[in-house]
Amino acid sequence: MDSPNMDSSNMDSSNMDSSNKRLSFNEMAKLVKASCSNEYKSAEEIAVEINRAVKYLKNFILPKLIENGELIKLFPDNNPFQKYKSNIK
Repeated sequence: MDSPNMDSSNMDSSNMDSSNKRLSFNEMAKLVKASCSNEYKSAEEIAVEINRAVKYLKNFILPKLIENGELIKLFPDNNPFQKYKSNIK
């Protein structure tokens, strides 16, 4: 039986942020940019990687990052296969 105070030091941490704690916009932006720093990724891929809802990313986070020039869209229009990449140089 698992104890509520079990040691989590050797638990899998494959997700960049496996917790569901509330993050500031800047913290969320860092996670998103790190997720797609080397390749274009869909909103769905980013959401799974950082453990957040796709709708939340599409409505609140991604538009601001694009507007600020921090993310690049693969397609200039609203394509159903849209992918994003970090604009960090």
